[in-house]
Amino acid sequence: MKAVILKCQPGFQFHFGEYAPDTDTALNKSGLFMRSDTLFSALVRTYDDIFKNTDDFVKQFENGNILISSVYFCIDKGDELIWFLPKPVSYDLIKTDNHKSLSKINFISKKLWETIVNREELIQSPDIRILQEKFAIHKDELSALSDKQISKIRLYLNQTTPKVLVHSPTKEDNLYQLDRIEIADNDIEVNKVKYPLNIHYYFLYKGNETFEKEFGKNFRTVIEILVKSGIGGERSTIGNLDGADIIENWQIKDYLGNYFASTSLLLPEAEDIPDIVNYKTIFRGGRRTGDNTGGYSILKTVRLMSEGAILSKDVQGKVIDISPDSSTNVYKRNGKSLNLSIPESWINKK
Repeated sequence: MKAVILKCQPGFQFHFGEYAPDTDTALNKSGLFMRSDTLFSALVRTYDDIFKNTDDFVKQFENGNILISSVYFCIDKGDELIWFLPKPVSYDLIKTDNHKSLSKINFISKKLWETIVNREELIQSPDIRILQEKFAIHKDELSALSDKQISKIRLYLNQTTPKVLVHSPTKEDNLYQLDRIEIADNDIEVNKVKYPLNIHYYFLYKGNETFEKEFGKNFRTVIEILVKSGIGGERSTIGNLDGADIIENWQIKDYLGNYFASTSLLLPEAEDIPDIVNYKTIFRGGRRTGDNTGGYSILKTVRLMSEGAILSKDVQGKVIDISPDSSTNVYKRNGKSLNLSIPESWINKK
């Protein structure tokens, strides 16, 4: 398995689209991170700009020769990185009097993924710290900092500004709000020296021997170009990146059991439904294609299982066609998931 670090600088801004029933309000709300289906689309579009065999590249995803995660936060401390992964859905089923705080936690660090035995530790262990109400870490991951300093750490800020729709056919209703995620700058000192807390994004990918042999080199080229063109929406003004690093042998504890948690959006085959233990769903799609002057179509909407779904086997899912019925172009949404093993003690027993 490999990790691709999408390097950022404080102040970098991104817009990650979420489903909006009214397409005119799609820019009003940004997600915290780029979902795996959007990353898939960005990779395919970039590949198509460079190479000619795009259909063969897409088939690598459809056949499961390559699996990608969604794009998550990581913290670079200079000598070590803190990797955040989606909190497994089963954690939300813990019996607690403080469920509101538990539900706000969206991500747990790789260290917690590898060390938590029982789910209750997330809210009961004195060794766990929560950043910005959403990111759980072990205190040893920031051992050089005091609890007061840790409580001040921010990974992101929310920014919203009014914008004008330049190509609107009328002057009415041409104003909209653009919501953005801004990479935070943490000015924290240890012994009068600024402590390195550089916030980046990253994603995981796992390519088999066929993929690496036939598409591995091209895939790396795609990543290089994607970094230069930026990620997310509104890339004419935001979405910039500061380079990319590829970790060739990214490792995480293998629990060697029968249970997994997804790190991607998942659309399972019908026969795999019995192997879905716990899950949440979100709507994806509905994006407008074309423009207001030449006519437009709406991509089909699909309900996907969100990251952190609990599986009783390594369910990979499928890629589906979401093209409008009248479209001559083909649009596909990635519902294949890269899954990580979890201990059986994380399962909510009925």
